[in-house]
Amino acid sequence: MGFSTQWCNLIMQCVSTTNLAIMLNGVPCEFFKPSRGLRQGDPLSPYLFILCMEVLSRTLIDAENKGKIHGIKIEKKAHVVSHLLFADDCIIFCKADKKEAENILNIFEKFSYGSGQMINLTKSGIFFSKNTSKEMVKEITELMKIDPIPLADKYFGSPLFTNKSKVKSFYSIIVKLKGRLAGWKGKTINPAGKMVMIKHVTFTLANHQMSTFKIPKTTIEEMNKIQRDFFWGNEDGKSKRIYPKAWVAVCKNKDEGGLDFMNLEKFNEAMISNIGWRMLKQPDTLGAQVMNAKYFPEEDIMHISTKPKPTDSWVWKGILSGIKNIQKIGKWEVGTGNNIHIWSDNWVPNQMSPITKPDNYPDHIQRVSDLIINHTQWNEELIFELFDNNIANQIRNTVIHHNQEDKDIWPLTKHGNFFVKTLYKELPKSKDTTPRRNKNWKAIWNLNTSPSIRLFTWKVAQNILPTGAKVGKHLNYIEDICKICNYQMENLTHLFMYCPITIQVWLELKIDPNTKERCNVHFNNFTGTAQTLAKTIQSYMNMRKAAENKHKNNFMHTDYSMSAAESKTIEYRIQWKPPPIFTLKLNVAIHFNSMRNVYGIGLTLYDFTGECTGARGIGHIQKSTIETTEIAAQETFKWAAGLGSRIEIESNSSELIKLTRKIHVEQIHRRFELKEETVNYFEITTWSTTNSTQNYLALNLPNHISSCNISRQWRGPEIWNLNQQITRDLAENNGEGNLAGRHYRGQDILYGN
Repeated sequence: MGFSTQWCNLIMQCVSTTNLAIMLNGVPCEFFKPSRGLRQGDPLSPYLFILCMEVLSRTLIDAENKGKIHGIKIEKKAHVVSHLLFADDCIIFCKADKKEAENILNIFEKFSYGSGQMINLTKSGIFFSKNTSKEMVKEITELMKIDPIPLADKYFGSPLFTNKSKVKSFYSIIVKLKGRLAGWKGKTINPAGKMVMIKHVTFTLANHQMSTFKIPKTTIEEMNKIQRDFFWGNEDGKSKRIYPKAWVAVCKNKDEGGLDFMNLEKFNEAMISNIGWRMLKQPDTLGAQVMNAKYFPEEDIMHISTKPKPTDSWVWKGILSGIKNIQKIGKWEVGTGNNIHIWSDNWVPNQMSPITKPDNYPDHIQRVSDLIINHTQWNEELIFELFDNNIANQIRNTVIHHNQEDKDIWPLTKHGNFFVKTLYKELPKSKDTTPRRNKNWKAIWNLNTSPSIRLFTWKVAQNILPTGAKVGKHLNYIEDICKICNYQMENLTHLFMYCPITIQVWLELKIDPNTKERCNVHFNNFTGTAQTLAKTIQSYMNMRKAAENKHKNNFMHTDYSMSAAESKTIEYRIQWKPPPIFTLKLNVAIHFNSMRNVYGIGLTLYDFTGECTGARGIGHIQKSTIETTEIAAQETFKWAAGLGSRIEIESNSSELIKLTRKIHVEQIHRRFELKEETVNYFEITTWSTTNSTQNYLALNLPNHISSCNISRQWRGPEIWNLNQQITRDLAENNGEGNLAGRHYRGQDILYGN
């Protein structure tokens, strides 16, 4: 190869004087001298290996020039390819001829003798075209002592040969992905750990294939499904389950509300585009020259048609999809201007697409060079004549690099070089039409807390926690009642703000649940107090399990007529609010008088100003709880149906709410003997109230009714008199009375039209 004798002697000294020692349990054993020189891992080994493979390459080229072997050509004008080298692997192309097989064996023998490197024939394979006779196949394989390669064989996980079913060709990716996850039980890994697995383990399995081929959409969808099932906890992939968020949305970057999982389809497209960019910037490489001769002999990458032809190969069709992105986003840096088309190329700064061609443009002006005078300056008079002022000013301010040819640049980077990452980030912008909500998602991921808490906060912000209210919409057998207090509907608002256990958490954090400070920590608005939010959630998660076991039975069977001392915790609930304009609020309360062993039912009606406009009471009900609840429901629907307005119905009785949920809309008029045309549709949602003078009457009316053994209706001035009477009665019985109404728990609301 032309190296001097002195250089060769120096290298041989490095090879012949090498001593090795084997590490056993971290301790080196006795040194010995290798008989075959350098071994793998020696710093000098890669350089010597490259020199040796260069000898093999030149030997094969020499044999091709002398006609001893014949490579392949995919086009008449294309280069002949006799061999390809990648690392320590080599592919040799020749005719299926016994003589050429013998010549290749002779080359191997000489190479092994001169370099000391032996060809491992047991790891080698040979492939014949379908036109080769069986006799010739047998003769050559026996001569070379190499087994034939099956059609399903792969190299670095990529298929060496593809058939009509591309999905079948890449099925090994699916098998490999499933096998990698099979050793991990998703239920034993927390969600943050699953994120790491998906980002850094499962995603990297198909990197090589995606950088080479356009992976079939079916394969990518199956890969997404495997990752999705693993993340959401459906490892077997067989049982149907609810996925709270679309996987496309989850794959968005974190700034847009996603988890930054790789969108495999977009990533594959960006990786394939890298092939087109290399062909554009390195046209002298063997791959670029072969493709040029086959598919675009008279054009360049930036000007070829990206519409595939029926005769195009499947691999080239995938590369064309990447070249389309290069043409769409890539820009020209103006040099001489001879290679840039004015109307079809993207060359004007701050323009994302080619210039629109005017109706009266001159036919002789087609290239950017036609707009340049003396190769150094723009023809401003012509430019302002052809283009509007905005475009003309941008062209006039464009720098002309007159000492160089026109240059392709990548505008998404400062230095103009292509990066897969930049194209990947750009692709979703042009194809994702999902509306984005303006949220500061970065605040979640910048929190100084554990990854599990950050992920949990993200789920809260996305409203995808499996609460009873959310899951109950899809699964009828799931109850939407909170499992802690067993009283209200379990949604995010109740779970993190108004559940009794949650209120205790807020108090432990020294935050008054009724103040603006908690409102600023609302889960849909991460501004300013996001760190407090994370700490709150972390405390809540640590306490919730213990709270469930400790307080569940107490909250299921609590007597709602609490003492003043017992009510200090409960009083921190959302304040009672008047209904919206054009809406009435009907409060329904049921009270059991243990001394008289009777029930009382109270109904109070409020307008949007919060003023009580009517009250009804039914006392001395000597029936069971179920029968009393039935009476309360009947009176409620009767009054609501007669009002002829939008109604909000609140109740402190969980039995009443459960009963109304079971009754279908069409059965209301039959069950409660109402006129069918007066019954409106009622939608059940959740609501919570607390101490307020405005609902004081509703809280204490049932007790007053059951004590007085009366049933009647109050309107106008009578309501004020009723309120004063209840206050006096409570003061006489309790000393100070239950003026704050602290026994009034959270309620559910029925909406009607």
